[in-house]
Amino acid sequence: MSKFHAHIITLLFLLFPLAVLAEERIAVDSVVQEVVVDSVIQEVAVDTVIPEVATDTVAAKPKRSFFRKVYDLGKTVIDFISEVDTVYVREQEYNWSVMMQSTTVLEAYKLVTKSGQSLTFVPENSVRIGPYGGWRWIFLGKTLDLKTFSLFGGRVDWNLSFYTPVFTIDFIWRESGDYKISRAILQNDIAKEEFDNIPIPGMESFMHVINLNYVFNHKKFSYPAAFAQSGIQKISAGSPVVGIGYNHQKLTLDYNELVSVLDERIEERFPGQHYTVTVDSTLRFNNLEHKSLVFSGGYAYNFVLTRNFFLSTSLTLGLAFRKSIGEMEDRGYTQRNFNIRNVNFDGCGRVALVYNNMRWYVGANAVAHYYSNNKTQFRSSNWLGTINLYVGVNFGKKKK
Repeated sequence: MSKFHAHIITLLFLLFPLAVLAEERIAVDSVVQEVVVDSVIQEVAVDTVIPEVATDTVAAKPKRSFFRKVYDLGKTVIDFISEVDTVYVREQEYNWSVMMQSTTVLEAYKLVTKSGQSLTFVPENSVRIGPYGGWRWIFLGKTLDLKTFSLFGGRVDWNLSFYTPVFTIDFIWRESGDYKISRAILQNDIAKEEFDNIPIPGMESFMHVINLNYVFNHKKFSYPAAFAQSGIQKISAGSPVVGIGYNHQKLTLDYNELVSVLDERIEERFPGQHYTVTVDSTLRFNNLEHKSLVFSGGYAYNFVLTRNFFLSTSLTLGLAFRKSIGEMEDRGYTQRNFNIRNVNFDGCGRVALVYNNMRWYVGANAVAHYYSNNKTQFRSSNWLGTINLYVGVNFGKKKK
């Protein structure tokens, strides 16, 4: 081999690695260029597509109107106050209900003085019957007094209830008269029985009450099932209950008429003996008015006796912040000489027995309210109880 050929072979050996490196660099540059080109294409695609998608998205979501917002809010609230645990409570399946109810009202006012005298007044017993109607949670009714056969004359007795699983509202508007003395303790030398059942002309009372209660365990315990015939308690359950209420009561009594009636009764019982009835001066009022703000708490429980048949009980005690105003009779003229703000205790007890197969229902319940008022002059208390018997039917099935 000549030197020329040797130099050529040597040069090829030196250039071969450089060629391989160059080829690898070209391959790398090609890959980089492809990646760059792909990136540019993707960016162009993004710039082209994304605005169109965004535009389509905005166009597909129209702005809600005010009425739509109100509707959605109302639906959210209704869903919340209607929510129950269907394992424990069967939800109401109908929108409407009508029923016939008989109501017996028991009422008493008691006044007690520091000297120990006391007077207890009760109105004539009344039994009323009438129709009630309701939509879901709202019930409204008007009863007919069986004594006078009048819907709108005589006593006023309106009851409105709004019962949901979460909270309940009760409204009572009651006006009554035809009171008589059921018990009196006035003088030691005259037996208290001598004053029993004396009619008191002109004595009247009215009561306006509104109560709001919140049920803590409302998903498992159903107040509406017991007292609004709405839904059915399937498994026994109970719940703490708290409430707030406003109570306005007024009692009108003609003191001079009261003393005159008592004197006439004593004259009938002891003719010619000239007995004079002495009534404590602190009872010399013409009007006695109470306005109360009441905070209450208690517990309620539904006992399931058998399918669709259950017993309900509840008891709440309230702390009443009460303002009392009286118009007292003094030396022939009237003066507003006491106006006392004080704290007293009130209470409410309920019991109900209900059979409800969702279509038809029948039952009975009793509700008793107690209001107390301790004053510097005397103590007063008021009992109001109602006993209801009813039968009704649900209709207008809800759409699922």
